[in-house]
Amino acid sequence: EVQRISKPGGIIAIWGYWYFNLLREEEHLKQMLRDFFTTVFD
Repeated sequence: EVQRISKPGGIIAIWGYWYFNLLREEEHLKQMLRDFFTTVFD
C-alpha cells in the first residue's frame, strides 16, 4: 500500500483528487487553476 502511494503517479492522482475537490468549492481558485494549466500545457 505504501509503495503504491509513493509512486509518482499515485502522488499526482491523490494530490490532484484532493486539489480538485478543494477548488470545486472556490470558483476564483478554480479559475486560477485553469489559467495555470493553460500556461503550463498550452
